[in-house]
Amino acid sequence: MSTVRFLIADNSLALQTFAKNLISGYGFDANWVQIAPNPDAAMASAQKWTPHFLLTDCFSQHASSGLELVKAIQEMRPAVRWALMSDKKDETLANQARELGAMFQLVKPFTAPDIKAAMHKALTEWGRENKEVAARLQTKPVAPARNPNHFVSELRVVPVRQLMPAMTTLKVGDQVVYRGRRDTVRHVIFRKGELMVQLTEAQGIMPADKVRRV
Repeated sequence: MSTVRFLIADNSLALQTFAKNLISGYGFDANWVQIAPNPDAAMASAQKWTPHFLLTDCFSQHASSGLELVKAIQEMRPAVRWALMSDKKDETLANQARELGAMFQLVKPFTAPDIKAAMHKALTEWGRENKEVAARLQTKPVAPARNPNHFVSELRVVPVRQLMPAMTTLKVGDQVVYRGRRDTVRHVIFRKGELMVQLTEAQGIMPADKVRRV
């Protein structure tokens, strides 16, 4: 059983779901990966059990920001590992994040491979000091299943609990139908809290729920 606790703070249900499944895909217990839609909810969760790893949005429009959340959790657990997501590239914000020890910063919109690569690099670095994290990284991926109750990632297949919000799951290379025409997924992107896709033939970027996988 996993004893490493994670906290994901972001107002996007799609991103919450993706990140939780990405983390539990390494073998960490999904019950130990908590989610929160804003800094206040994240702080309330952290006060019940302090996370070892925090993935948070910057929440620039909220009364309390993501960086303030980080500082508060660092007071409870100085060695907490954390990473930041933001809606725009801001050098001041980036410098503040580095000073607070951020393992990485992602600027939205980012792709699924972007966050997978960033998390893997962060966990690899953390694993040099944490035996459980290192052991999880040695877990072999599980072959994708066709069960619709599973979320398919490039890492492994993880059962999604029924309490998790429904989410269209697509990956690069999937064959889909859009507006009656068959096409191929070229990019999978998170933008403004929504899962978006770019296709090979169709023009522009569209919400993932507008295409049907075949």
